[in-house]
Amino acid sequence: MERVLVSRQPIYHTDMAVLGYELLFRDSEINRASFSDGDQATAEVILNTFMDIGLQEVVGEDLAFINFGRNLIMANYCESLPRERVVFELLESVEPDETLLKRLGQLRDAGYRIALDDFVCAEPVCGLLETVQFVKLDILANDPQTIERSVATLKKFPLQLIAEKVETREQLRFCQELGFDYFQAISLSP
Repeated sequence: MERVLVSRQPIYHTDMAVLGYELLFRDSEINRASFSDGDQATAEVILNTFMDIGLQEVVGEDLAFINFGRNLIMANYCESLPRERVVFELLESVEPDETLLKRLGQLRDAGYRIALDDFVCAEPVCGLLETVQFVKLDILANDPQTIERSVATLKKFPLQLIAEKVETREQLRFCQELGFDYFQAISLSP
């Protein structure tokens, strides 16, 4: 019998209640990604979660944030997933264009939620902000001033902010003071 491995990272509300989990592909018990094809990794996460294990077993009643590249967003696979339970997390490597914006609008109109992963304020990506419900900012990859500027820009849009890779209580306090809505923590050391 082949083992099924899916990793999950919790995303918390400000009161530390769980909003959902980002589901991540793992092909071994080593807790890190090791794959060359992002679409294949996402397909494995979906198959393992929905077919082998069961969504209820993996995330309970909470949301499942699943990474999607351009190919999978543009395909018709999205509509086979439960709109009330899944958030399509658009990878930072996806280049926005008119076709992608139209597709994301269709998914949003069908009731699906979309998150931007590892957001960086840049002109082409800013066009996506009208379509998405969540934006994730990597706290470790940005200096405090960049995070503050990004939050100020993003607060102009009707979306919710997720601080990603929050590792210390100091980082958590900083993000709470800036007005982040949610926090994705690897661990919270003192």
